[in-house]
Amino acid sequence: MTTTSPDTAPARAAASAKGAARREKILRGVIAIIGRDGYRQQSLRELAKALEMEAQHVLYYFASREDLLRSVIELWDKDSLATPDFAPEFAQGTGPSLDLYVAAVRRSSAAPGMSYLYLSFAADAVVPTHPGHDFIRARQARVRRDLAEAIRAEQAAGMIAPNIDPLRAARQLSALSNGLQLQALLDPDGADCDPAAEVAAAVARLRGGAQ
Repeated sequence: MTTTSPDTAPARAAASAKGAARREKILRGVIAIIGRDGYRQQSLRELAKALEMEAQHVLYYFASREDLLRSVIELWDKDSLATPDFAPEFAQGTGPSLDLYVAAVRRSSAAPGMSYLYLSFAADAVVPTHPGHDFIRARQARVRRDLAEAIRAEQAAGMIAPNIDPLRAARQLSALSNGLQLQALLDPDGADCDPAAEVAAAVARLRGGAQ
């Protein structure tokens, strides 16, 4: 599997505060581009041009196009967990939460380009030799782990029935979210596919079993 050595030029460039700030500026620029133009599997050259940069300059901070896109997904996730404006009802650092997961799905659904980027990247990363393979596996495991932890917490609080298997329910919620976002991308004008609303309904059904 192709890996990035910690001694590579991009890693060294990110080591300084200035380098880290420059990396984040590039990443937020790519998020803005995808939000504006959608994700069209743009090449590194296309993304660099939209950033008004040379591709080689981008490669000073990122090892490859895949490294850039992986980092974009990581920053998007970090923003979701930091509870920005899309979920002001949550305080930062509250830990795994089913309601926060629904809010994150709502945020992604409102940015179809980012949904497509993630789903496309994840599909490509199924191949073990893909440079993002380990990242996607770890991300999926983390999402399931966090959802299972949130379910256990609600079971302890009497909000979800104790006979529910947290890991199975977590897998189902994750799969439901990904599948619904794919459906929404395939039929963007369809009024009957609201991923966040469907995931929220699934969470409500989990909670309803405790009543």
